[in-house]
Amino acid sequence: MVWELLTLLTHTNNMKSENSRRLQPAKNGFALIATISVMVLLAMIALAMLSLAVIETRTTDGNKAMAQARANARMALMMALGQLQSATGADDRATAPSMAGSEQGIKEHWTGVYRVREEGEIKPVIARHETDYYITDKRSAGTDYVKDKLFVDWLVSQPDSGVDAVTEYAELVGAGSSTKSRAVEVPLVKSTKGAYAYWVSDESVKARIDHQLPAPLPNENSPGYLALLGTSPKSDLNALKDATGSLFPKYDRVASETWSRLLTYNENLLARLSADTRTGRDALRSSYFSLTNYSEGLLTNPLDGGFKKDLSAFIG
Repeated sequence: MVWELLTLLTHTNNMKSENSRRLQPAKNGFALIATISVMVLLAMIALAMLSLAVIETRTTDGNKAMAQARANARMALMMALGQLQSATGADDRATAPSMAGSEQGIKEHWTGVYRVREEGEIKPVIARHETDYYITDKRSAGTDYVKDKLFVDWLVSQPDSGVDAVTEYAELVGAGSSTKSRAVEVPLVKSTKGAYAYWVSDESVKARIDHQLPAPLPNENSPGYLALLGTSPKSDLNALKDATGSLFPKYDRVASETWSRLLTYNENLLARLSADTRTGRDALRSSYFSLTNYSEGLLTNPLDGGFKKDLSAFIG
């Protein structure tokens, strides 16, 4: 009896142990799954670091190229200022824009610097003749007289070999500012670190867009008319016309204080000079080489040097 009871208890315990083993989940493969998960995480981190390194490299290259371009632009600006001072610094110098096809290799709208007299001469190019009522013009002495005796330099970037041998040009004024693409092309000068190009515009041959004639004009016998004669030259933009009429039909309606808020040429569109924005933009583009917001200069005497004499007291 006792033996049967012990056998029964032993069998019962064996059954409980077997059932407990069946109920417990198997732990085989956990280390493999954990290892794979860690490897996937490390791979993702490595890819993220690689992508970050690539982005940083590209950003560094872009910043380097931007810094180099800015340095070239700053150098071109300093060279343009230096050339402007050396070529036009003397009082007996005059500037004039070039025309299309004027000379071989010379593009339109380049600013040329000229002497008013031959180097070493006292008399100017156009002078009074010994006989009264006559003048002499030395420019008629030959077709190359101006180029050989009076020309100083072109105010554009140019290599050491000069503008005659230039094969590559840079566009500095295009369809965004003018009515045609590549309106101003200048020589592209290569350097060890990129290239540069510059162009000095002749603002002295342009009319001030912000110097309006008073409307209506004062009577010729009124004090206002005499006061108007004593002021700087005024502009009448109504004279600028195309096939459809005036380019700036609303020019007379612009208040005088509006011009002081406009800093650049393209900002003149805000003055609403035309019927709509598109028409005004086209009008400004067609007048890019005729109008300006900044046309300033010194009252120098190119004939005798020094400053011109003020005759306002004698006129008044």
